[in-house]
Amino acid sequence: MSESDHHHRLAPWLLRRVVAPVVAVATLATPSGAFLAGDAAPATPVTHGPEITQVVSAPRATQAAGSQIQSQLAATIGDFNGASAAVVHATDRAGISLDVLRVINGATAGNYLGVYHHQAVDGSFSMRLATSTDLTHWSTSVVLANNATNPFLTRLTDGSYLLAFEKVAGGHSEVSLAHYANLQSLLQAKVDRTVDLPRTLSSLNEGTPTIESVNLAAGASATSSSGTDLNNSTMTIRFHYNHDGRRDLEAVGVLTGFTAWTAHADPALDGAVTSLGAAGSLGDRSEITVAGHTFTLIEGERTAHDLQSYGAYLVDNATGTAVPVPLRSPWGVSAVGNNHVSIVSGPHGQQEMVTTMFGFAPNGAGELIGVHPLPAVPARTPSGTPGAVVSSVAQHRSEAKGPLRSGPHRTDQLGSGQNGPGHGHHVG
Repeated sequence: MSESDHHHRLAPWLLRRVVAPVVAVATLATPSGAFLAGDAAPATPVTHGPEITQVVSAPRATQAAGSQIQSQLAATIGDFNGASAAVVHATDRAGISLDVLRVINGATAGNYLGVYHHQAVDGSFSMRLATSTDLTHWSTSVVLANNATNPFLTRLTDGSYLLAFEKVAGGHSEVSLAHYANLQSLLQAKVDRTVDLPRTLSSLNEGTPTIESVNLAAGASATSSSGTDLNNSTMTIRFHYNHDGRRDLEAVGVLTGFTAWTAHADPALDGAVTSLGAAGSLGDRSEITVAGHTFTLIEGERTAHDLQSYGAYLVDNATGTAVPVPLRSPWGVSAVGNNHVSIVSGPHGQQEMVTTMFGFAPNGAGELIGVHPLPAVPARTPSGTPGAVVSSVAQHRSEAKGPLRSGPHRTDQLGSGQNGPGHGHHVG
């Protein structure tokens, strides 16, 4: 969403966007306002590279299977009633709300990392990291930066970590990246390199980034403290941009060598969601791949400037078709935004799907977490066509030598914590 939308049209209990400038990239702050252990994080100048063209293919042989998986995923992603574990108004151990939580695997099986932002009573924001061993209970958080929002974290192939987030510069938002040498550096908020990506599609706001891919060059040249060769890397970043001062739309860009940035709009993704009636802003998104089929979970606003009309949609990346994600929740949630889905490894090695959404209800707002075994997927016959549906859940349970959990787990009531009326949420 645009800055003006957040300041002029939000209900009082919904989150307002950051209006105070974020600290300069060379002094990305920890809670004390300076880098831990005196580490420097050199800001990288950015140049504009050549235009890129997104190519979308839709192989016919996989369309039927993809459609079946898409329907199953859509029915599962928003089903908090049927989740093996579910939490509403998720907080860390200190009671700090886990707004716009994004979850990835930790360094070992059964350990997880979550990044999120939190708005204090005074309206200020902090971008945070917490850890978990069960996806429902989260440790006391580490502040990665103040006055920064919408973080997205990924672990690179060399064991270092890359964080994308939204910051404000000159009263307008932009996408920024921060690199951490290893898990210990991440847990201590020790950044070794940062870069701000200049706005190219909007003079107003660009933000809510997700990292789609990172390719590192072979033979690292020690351009960061971890030896990660960022100078020869290629990164694909998705984000939204304020199209005309009224509506946020989708975009994708490529960052080459951690310096050359080029981006373009993604009208195909916009059109897939708009065709289902999402006439307002489009925003946060995440990708999930199941049985070789990749899908994008994305938020869309049915009515412009009405956060209560936000919902979730699932797009088949091969065909470009979208379906709505039905919401089943016992807490009176009527709308959801900042929808994310991840496949993670369970404590016994089984794969699980974790969904995080920020839910709106008549009595408040808060972060939802739902955990499911991966849904059944269509098997392949020798000819390569979809065959009978085979459940992978039974296999996962067998490998775990027992039930994944003792039964459905419910925690908290929406609006009962810090994100009730008087607090808010950053959609998109």
